[in-house]
Amino acid sequence: MRHITRMSQSAAPKLVSIAVATRSLPLLVAVALVSSACAGPAFLVAGESVRDPGPPIPQLSVMVISEEDGSPVTDAVISFNGELAAADGTGSAAASWYERSITVRAEAVGFEPARVEVDALPEGGVPVELTLTPVVVTGMVTTADGDPVQGATVSLNDVTATTGPDGTYRLVRATEGLMTVRRAAWEPESREWAASSSTETFVLEPKIIRALRVTPDNAGNPALWAQFLEMAAGSDVNALVIDTKDESGTVPYAVESATANSIGAVSVKFDVRQVLGDMRAAGLYAITRIVTFQDPPMARAFPDYAAGDSSTGSVWTTSRGAAWMDPTDRQAWEYPLELAVEACELGFDEIQFDYVRFPSDGPIEQLVLDAGRSPEVRVSTIVEFLTEARSRLSPLGCAVAADIFAITISSPGDEGIGQRPEELSSVVDVISPMIYPTHYSRGWNGFENPNDYPSEVVGGALDDGLPRLEGSAIMRPWLQTSTYGAVEVGAEIEAAASRDLGWMLWSSLNIFDPRELTTAP
Repeated sequence: MRHITRMSQSAAPKLVSIAVATRSLPLLVAVALVSSACAGPAFLVAGESVRDPGPPIPQLSVMVISEEDGSPVTDAVISFNGELAAADGTGSAAASWYERSITVRAEAVGFEPARVEVDALPEGGVPVELTLTPVVVTGMVTTADGDPVQGATVSLNDVTATTGPDGTYRLVRATEGLMTVRRAAWEPESREWAASSSTETFVLEPKIIRALRVTPDNAGNPALWAQFLEMAAGSDVNALVIDTKDESGTVPYAVESATANSIGAVSVKFDVRQVLGDMRAAGLYAITRIVTFQDPPMARAFPDYAAGDSSTGSVWTTSRGAAWMDPTDRQAWEYPLELAVEACELGFDEIQFDYVRFPSDGPIEQLVLDAGRSPEVRVSTIVEFLTEARSRLSPLGCAVAADIFAITISSPGDEGIGQRPEELSSVVDVISPMIYPTHYSRGWNGFENPNDYPSEVVGGALDDGLPRLEGSAIMRPWLQTSTYGAVEVGAEIEAAASRDLGWMLWSSLNIFDPRELTTAP
């Protein structure tokens, strides 16, 4: 124990503390402790320094990247000569380099595994890049006629893609499982996908919706509401349309919208949650109708966002005294979009925008709008509003529909209201022309009285409009019931059904003859 006597003074207390700590131990243990202290090189001799450990062991760094875009594969599993390494969350890992070849292997979910032999350590510690090739599935979504379906969502486990204008999609980092294709207003399609296939084509069928419009008053009347449910159950009807905001600007249910409540637009007429619950229980498709730009309460509350009158300097009104919001003022968009989002979140399947156009009746020459009303402005404004609506509603799962004047599907222009089927068909899910024979003037298409020819008028309008749909929107017309009986309404329905289309019946009195509703498409 000679080296103990040479210990520096500063080190002596450590030895003493060890001795004190061992007094309470059995003698054999205490002797063992003292012996190990004497025999081992645990203490420095005065004047000696710490031995130089030598240079650090070189490290081989590896970064795993995706062939798709060169980005790090952060969930990669990396091994060196078969030994798993702890990746640092950035797709990188390192191992000690002993001047011998190392086999590096990497794999990740949705990628083909890859390996590389490293025979020499890169200079400057530059990491070796190991590129993984993602598993990719491509394909197309079409209609039964082979036309591309744009805007469909294709999903496979956690990977999703949206079809483009040509109906194609591309899923990157695919893993085996259930592939599902969805687009609002279309029937979904699913199938199991195995890694042996790199291309999958899907054919979607549109939902064939046959609907009745129910007034808010009738939806809130238990006896009448029960009759509508019974009527649907005993017929081909599989959907009902109920207003969220009507032509007067009234919101007929207990809406949460701060705007609707602040301008006094709310007049509760039905329990929306009960109505939606009843419809779900009956397996009915739920549509809500929102009158968009005609809105007297909103115009009174926010005249700066309303259409102006150059003659009076105040808010412009129709010949019936109804005020309009300015479609070219984006501030006027927020309220109907707010109502639409709330309705979708409540559980409606489809949001149908009515009066989604420029004003048409009244002193149009006195109409003042922020951006004017040239044909280009009119069409682009309506397209942009509906594009914004779809951007908000599609992620929530709701279809977006636009009610349009029937004349616009037969006329080459927009009829002064900004509605053209070519442009609209690319930004909505459903186009609903209001094909009411009573609205056609005498002599239309050679008919002395078009109202006498329900089948011919409806069929002719649909034949004019269907070829003009440049996008993937479904055409589903509103059909007339006023002045007609079961035979005439049935003829209208048959005209739509024979073209593989659904339909909606409009009745201002909300009266339907069950005999009208039994013609299956």
